[in-house]
Amino acid sequence: MADQEEIKIFNSKVPVRNAPIPFICGAIPRTSIVNAMYEINSDIESISLIKDTLTLKPKSFGTFSAPPPYHLYEEKNEKILLPRTFGILQFGPPLQDNRTQNIDSKLDPSIFDSALILHPWQTQVVDHVYDNLLAPPLHSATLSAACGMGKTCMAIALLCKLKIKTAVIVHKEFLLSQWLARIKQFCPNIKIGKVQGDVFQIEHVTLVMIQTICNGKYDMQKFDEIKFVIVDECHHLAASTFHKCMRLFRARYTLGLSATLKRGDGNERAIFWFLGYPVVACTRKKNCKEDLRIEMVYTKSFVPEIRTAQKTLMYSKMLTNLIKLDHRTNTIVNNVVALHKQGRHILVISERIDLLDTIKRKLLDLDIQSAKYVGENSVKARKIRDVAMENNNIILTTRAMASEGFDRPIISAVVLATPLRQGANLEQSIGRCQRECKEKRHDNLIVDIVDNFSLFGTMAKGRERFYTSKGFVIKKIGFQKRSNEHFDHKPRI
Repeated sequence: MADQEEIKIFNSKVPVRNAPIPFICGAIPRTSIVNAMYEINSDIESISLIKDTLTLKPKSFGTFSAPPPYHLYEEKNEKILLPRTFGILQFGPPLQDNRTQNIDSKLDPSIFDSALILHPWQTQVVDHVYDNLLAPPLHSATLSAACGMGKTCMAIALLCKLKIKTAVIVHKEFLLSQWLARIKQFCPNIKIGKVQGDVFQIEHVTLVMIQTICNGKYDMQKFDEIKFVIVDECHHLAASTFHKCMRLFRARYTLGLSATLKRGDGNERAIFWFLGYPVVACTRKKNCKEDLRIEMVYTKSFVPEIRTAQKTLMYSKMLTNLIKLDHRTNTIVNNVVALHKQGRHILVISERIDLLDTIKRKLLDLDIQSAKYVGENSVKARKIRDVAMENNNIILTTRAMASEGFDRPIISAVVLATPLRQGANLEQSIGRCQRECKEKRHDNLIVDIVDNFSLFGTMAKGRERFYTSKGFVIKKIGFQKRSNEHFDHKPRI
């Protein structure tokens, strides 16, 4: 990946000058950070505007109604509790601050001895984030880095540099497992704790399942030892339930990690108000043509449009009918077989598990083994799944599993078996074959299965625009000009 990184450094936000609501900013009496939130009196003149700003109104998707609004503030005993970064930027440093002590009181440095070797550009990123974490009064940052650029490794380097008790918050168990493996690999002296279900164990680094701490089972005093909080895949923090987890931590230092800080519901500002604004964005340079090739394989598939009473296209029902087309599935299987004969490690991504099952069965009919990597409920099932993945070159997975944290660097080809919209999920999915790996023997390739009609054709155009914007080489296979005979106006997705 040498010379393909593009690093954007951002200046940290300045309290009051960068207030979220500029015309009401400035010092007000009796501000404090209590219970991990920024506390103000509820009788100030502009309180209605503050409440309205901190009430998030998610956008609707397709035929679904918009989720109900939810509040990022809390009312308690004639006080209003605000997200801490929002409060500091809006009203300035608090008069009282009960966050944990600064890093003058560190743990034994030998605990954080690390075998981790960073690229020079990663060291530059770590140093800049570290400086922002130490900078008062915010002590917070978010780090955005494209898939495969080493977010986890850079975060481990940061916690080793800070040398204080750290919590890593994740929303999926496979992310917890990956953090556990990476810390053990690079930092053997670190004791690793876990907060998950009925397990509560605080150590030098504690891995925390966000669902466990959002259910009200634990109070803030349980986490008093934690001085640094890392939120992995932090774009989920803006969700109506997950944002509440930050109220449990008095930790002075907070860091958010994500490949994309954009949210489909438009509420990414909630991430910044809790964890701090982006201080670094790491992307791959455009026109790195050798980095990734795109083959857009056009099928001859067609299913009738299905609309609601309001004439909106019903994506889910149309997709259900689309994946039942046997000739379309055969097109996918034929491409997977061709890639397999090249000796590649392949990841097939589908929105539907039913399609993965069909692909797996058709491959088995050809005496080709594959492994299905999907969510499992039991520990035993997850272990069986993980072993199967390690022993197969063809992995079949869902978009949800592939879009975040999937860690198989030797993957050199990704097959997009169901349509994806342009955006975060697409970028994260194709990033699964862009990781560095010394054992990789092939160039990186995306095989994009295109259904060039109705809303699926519109989605394919969006993906093509994305590929073009990144400078990737695109080859169209079986392309035919899109026909309008099946719909009489632009689809409403």
